[in-house]
Amino acid sequence: MLLKSTVKACSIKNKNLYIATKRVEYGLLPKFIEKIDLSYKIDELIIGKEEQQAIYDQMKKFTKESRTQAMTIYIRTLAREDEVWKNVIKSSIEGFPQDIYEDLDGEAGLVAFKHYHELRE
Repeated sequence: MLLKSTVKACSIKNKNLYIATKRVEYGLLPKFIEKIDLSYKIDELIIGKEEQQAIYDQMKKFTKESRTQAMTIYIRTLAREDEVWKNVIKSSIEGFPQDIYEDLDGEAGLVAFKHYHELRE
Protein backbone atom coordinates (compact mmCIF):
# COMPACT_ATOMS: atom_id res chain seq x y z
CA MET A 1 0.00 0.00 0.00
CA LEU A 2 2.88 2.35 0.78
CA LEU A 3 4.43 1.71 -2.61
CA LYS A 4 1.14 2.46 -4.35
CA SER A 5 0.94 5.91 -2.74
CA THR A 6 4.60 6.54 -3.58
CA VAL A 7 4.04 5.66 -7.23
CA LYS A 8 0.95 7.88 -7.30
CA ALA A 9 2.89 10.82 -5.79
CA CYS A 10 5.68 10.29 -8.32
CA SER A 11 3.18 10.19 -11.14
CA ILE A 12 1.61 13.47 -9.99
CA LYS A 13 5.02 15.16 -9.73
CA ASN A 14 5.94 13.88 -13.19
CA LYS A 15 2.67 15.19 -14.62
CA ASN A 16 3.16 18.60 -12.94
CA LEU A 17 6.66 18.86 -14.40
CA TYR A 18 5.39 17.97 -17.87
CA ILE A 19 2.58 20.54 -17.67
CA ALA A 20 4.88 23.29 -16.39
CA THR A 21 7.41 22.56 -19.11
CA LYS A 22 4.71 22.74 -21.79
CA ARG A 23 3.41 26.01 -20.31
CA VAL A 24 6.88 27.51 -20.63
CA GLU A 25 7.12 26.20 -24.17
CA TYR A 26 3.88 27.99 -25.10
CA GLY A 27 4.58 31.09 -22.99
CA LEU A 28 1.73 30.47 -20.54
CA LEU A 29 2.86 31.26 -17.02
CA PRO A 30 1.08 29.91 -13.93
CA LYS A 31 -1.16 32.49 -12.24
CA PHE A 32 1.03 32.80 -9.17
CA ILE A 33 3.95 33.84 -11.38
CA GLU A 34 1.83 35.87 -13.78
CA LYS A 35 0.68 38.04 -10.86
CA ILE A 36 4.21 39.32 -10.29
CA ASP A 37 4.04 43.02 -11.14
CA LEU A 38 6.92 45.25 -10.18
CA SER A 39 5.58 48.55 -11.47
CA TYR A 40 4.36 51.62 -9.66
CA LYS A 41 2.70 54.92 -10.50
CA ILE A 42 4.85 57.89 -11.52
CA ASP A 43 3.79 61.48 -10.83
CA GLU A 44 3.05 62.79 -14.31
CA LEU A 45 3.25 66.44 -13.26
CA ILE A 46 6.89 66.18 -12.18
CA ILE A 47 8.44 63.81 -14.72
CA GLY A 48 8.18 64.32 -18.48
CA LYS A 49 6.45 61.85 -20.81
CA GLU A 50 9.64 60.56 -22.45
CA GLU A 51 11.30 59.92 -19.10
CA GLN A 52 8.11 58.31 -17.79
CA GLN A 53 8.02 55.97 -20.77
CA ALA A 54 11.66 55.03 -20.25
CA ILE A 55 10.98 54.25 -16.58
CA TYR A 56 7.85 52.22 -17.42
CA ASP A 57 9.84 50.28 -20.03
CA GLN A 58 12.49 49.49 -17.41
CA MET A 59 9.78 48.33 -14.99
CA LYS A 60 8.25 46.05 -17.65
CA LYS A 61 11.66 44.62 -18.51
CA PHE A 62 12.46 43.98 -14.84
CA THR A 63 9.04 42.38 -14.29
CA LYS A 64 9.54 40.11 -17.31
CA GLU A 65 13.01 39.07 -16.10
CA SER A 66 11.65 38.38 -12.62
CA ARG A 67 8.87 36.20 -14.03
CA THR A 68 11.37 34.30 -16.16
CA GLN A 69 13.64 33.68 -13.18
CA ALA A 70 10.67 32.61 -11.03
CA MET A 71 9.55 30.16 -13.72
CA THR A 72 13.09 28.80 -14.07
CA ILE A 73 13.29 28.16 -10.33
CA TYR A 74 9.80 26.61 -10.37
CA ILE A 75 10.72 24.20 -13.20
CA ARG A 76 14.02 23.32 -11.51
CA THR A 77 12.18 22.58 -8.25
CA LEU A 78 9.61 20.38 -9.99
CA ALA A 79 12.37 18.49 -11.78
CA ARG A 80 14.21 17.91 -8.51
CA GLU A 81 11.04 16.68 -6.77
CA ASP A 82 10.38 14.29 -9.66
CA GLU A 83 13.96 13.01 -9.47
CA VAL A 84 13.70 12.42 -5.71
CA TRP A 85 10.44 10.48 -6.07
CA LYS A 86 11.92 8.32 -8.83
CA ASN A 87 14.90 7.54 -6.58
CA VAL A 88 12.54 6.61 -3.74
CA ILE A 89 10.71 4.18 -6.02
CA LYS A 90 13.97 2.70 -7.32
CA SER A 91 15.25 2.14 -3.80
CA SER A 92 11.91 0.57 -2.85
CA ILE A 93 12.08 -1.78 -5.82
CA GLU A 94 15.64 -2.77 -5.02
CA GLY A 95 14.63 -3.34 -1.40
CA PHE A 96 11.93 -5.89 -2.24
CA PRO A 97 12.78 -9.23 -0.70
CA GLN A 98 12.86 -11.89 -3.41
CA ASP A 99 12.45 -15.01 -1.27
CA ILE A 100 9.17 -14.02 0.41
CA TYR A 101 7.28 -13.91 -2.85
CA GLU A 102 8.51 -17.16 -4.36
CA ASP A 103 5.64 -19.17 -2.88
CA LEU A 104 3.03 -16.68 -4.08
CA ASP A 105 4.48 -16.18 -7.56
CA GLY A 106 5.27 -12.64 -6.46
CA GLU A 107 8.38 -12.51 -8.58
CA ALA A 108 6.25 -12.17 -11.69
CA GLY A 109 4.48 -9.22 -10.08
CA LEU A 110 7.80 -7.68 -9.10
CA VAL A 111 9.15 -8.08 -12.62
CA ALA A 112 5.97 -6.53 -14.03
CA PHE A 113 6.24 -3.61 -11.61
CA LYS A 114 9.91 -3.04 -12.48
CA HIS A 115 9.08 -3.16 -16.17
CA TYR A 116 6.22 -0.67 -15.67
CA HIS A 117 8.48 1.71 -13.77
CA GLU A 118 11.22 1.48 -16.41
CA LEU A 119 8.68 2.31 -19.12
CA ARG A 120 7.59 5.43 -17.21
CA GLU A 121 11.15 6.75 -17.22
